[in-house]
Amino acid sequence: MARLGASVPSSAPGSDGPLRWSGLAPSNTLDHGFSEFDNNTAERSLAPITLGRKNYLFMGSEGGGNSAAIASTLIETAKLNGVDPQAWLTGVLGRIAEHWIAKLDELMPWRYAEVSA
Repeated sequence: MARLGASVPSSAPGSDGPLRWSGLAPSNTLDHGFSEFDNNTAERSLAPITLGRKNYLFMGSEGGGNSAAIASTLIETAKLNGVDPQAWLTGVLGRIAEHWIAKLDELMPWRYAEVSA
């Protein structure tokens, strides 16, 4: 990172850095509307992982840990696609035995959302 000289206004002690503030100005957020003021969405998505952190230490084996990671990924993917994870997994587990391997994309949560809508 380049250092600013004493003649540049943003390098004065106690300044808010006017050279960098232009991109973060509230008017930019109000004009576009897609910028969020906080990161609550990201923090909420990490909550289940954080809550289970101590439980993950006692999976029993590396295979058990891998299975838990797969299950967590499937459940969170369903949630991100607006699908009830229990209903989706029940449907998939009921159909997967007779389903063609070449058509696995039909079992994905985003396809379930399209069919059930």
